[in-house]
Formats: sequence, C-alpha cells, structure tokens
Amino acid sequence: MQPYDLSIDIYSRYIYWTCEATNVINVTRLDGRPMGVVLKGDQDRPRAIVVNPEKGYMYFTNLQERSPKIERAALDGTEREVLFFSGLSKPIALAIDSQLGKLFWADSDLRRIESSDLSGRVAL
Repeated sequence: MQPYDLSIDIYSRYIYWTCEATNVINVTRLDGRPMGVVLKGDQDRPRAIVVNPEKGYMYFTNLQERSPKIERAALDGTEREVLFFSGLSKPIALAIDSQLGKLFWADSDLRRIESSDLSGRVAL
C-alpha cells in the first residue's frame, strides 16, 4: 500500500484515497475501517483526488503514460467520465471551490494553474 493523495467526505465520514502501488481509488471510514476499492482499471494511474459530496462526485487525475487526464466519477465509482485530456502534461493537484462551482488543477510540467466549471464543459 502506497497512499498518494486523499480527500474526505465530511458528510459520510469517508476518506477517498489513491494508491500509487495498486493504481486504484479506495474508500475507508474515518475510523480506519476499510470499505474497499471504488475505482480501478487496467491502464489507470489515479493520483490527485478531491471529492465534492454535495454533488456526489469525485474528481481525480489519471496519469497514464502518454495521455494524462482529469476525470470524474460518482462517489461509488460509477458514471465515470473524462473531463480533460488535451492541454495536460502532468496534472498533480486538484481543488474544488463548491460555492463558486469551480474545479482547479495544477500542472507541474506546464507550470500553470487552470480551472473549469464542475462539469468540465467550460475551461476558465
């Protein structure tokens, strides 16, 4: 087990975390009891993660070798969709401003911070 990043759902009291060793997204209760894997795929390399429990989504970077992406999925791992795949090199951090309805990310290779609405349809 090699935790890479985590985000807490304050309403359900769950910790969502990415594992660098197994390339999955796990969920654990705040008291430490594991609940299991909520997202995995053969080619996936999930790293940064942030949850938006008000909307029921998690957002994560997927650092696949030649095609890094920013994706979102429902908190149970269903409804997975790619929000951004072009214009990215190494997105390493995510943050959400739920009041403004914005997703922010930092790309270390491109040395910039970018944002979009939470649906990923409007890059700002």
